Amino acid sequence: MSGFMQTAFFFGYMACVCFGFFLMLGTIGWRASLLFVRHIYKAIKCE
Repeated sequence: MSGFMQTAFFFGYMACVCFGFFLMLGTIGWRASLLFVRHIYKAIKCE
């Protein structure tokens, strides 16, 4: 890899890919924790 534009394009593209993974994995983790908390609170019996 030589030249400023190739380097900038590579790092820009990788930043976009990393941000996409950040959003995807964050969404999966948030949804999993939400479903877990809902499941736990449904199991509580208030008698």
